[in-house]
Amino acid sequence: MKYLFNHLDEIREKVVESPRTYILLDCDGTITRIRSDPRQVALSQRMLQVLRSLSTTPSCILAVVSGRPVSDLQRLVKINGVYYIGNHGFEISGKHLSYKNRTAQKSRRNIDQFSRALRPLEVIGATIEEKQFSVAVHFRRAPLRSIPKIRTFVSALVSGQAEFKIIHGKKVLEVMPRTKWDKGTAAKWLMHHIGSGLPIFVGDDLIDEDAFYRISSKGVTIVVSRRRRATYAKYYLSDVSEVYRFLKLLSAWVRVGG
Repeated sequence: MKYLFNHLDEIREKVVESPRTYILLDCDGTITRIRSDPRQVALSQRMLQVLRSLSTTPSCILAVVSGRPVSDLQRLVKINGVYYIGNHGFEISGKHLSYKNRTAQKSRRNIDQFSRALRPLEVIGATIEEKQFSVAVHFRRAPLRSIPKIRTFVSALVSGQAEFKIIHGKKVLEVMPRTKWDKGTAAKWLMHHIGSGLPIFVGDDLIDEDAFYRISSKGVTIVVSRRRRATYAKYYLSDVSEVYRFLKLLSAWVRVGG
């Protein structure tokens, strides 16, 4: 894994030579800072400005790829021309394109039941976020002594439910249908329907590793992390402010390439 700003020339060359560039961005921890309450997240004005610039560049396909539902992403970003890939890829919305994963749709009733069953965890500091096709248990605001109880409760609830799995993220547990569909397959679905191009995927969490793995061989993969860790990403950036700096450079590069 290489520090991206030490390798700008090789990335710029790929972008300028490609007739189309896909810029695929995770949301929380990538284009916006993580908050203890996910409902309080907001994009900075400068981030919105650079995203708008990218979204209006003909040679650029901009997509936000997140665990959040599409409706939440649309409310947060509010930019026409952006493709929204929500619920870890289970739903996709954008110009002339729409997708909802069949397995996830069939599991909605069970997700509703999981969400109700998880509500008692709010008493010990967890935040339950139901997202139609998945449910997230955030424990960023929970006391340290409560975290083992939260983990045990969620594991016990899902145990024996073979059609569901638990994904571990940054101070969050996500209960979702067990399928072969993920952020990476959703990104490739988008590229298949629009056309070939250079994919650039930026994400910060373990949940983004599927996308890094599926895109790494043909694209540019970037993990946002201050701590070095095992990852399929080729490059790293330290924080959201560095992501903004990189996107500003990309905004100029894709205009040259286009």
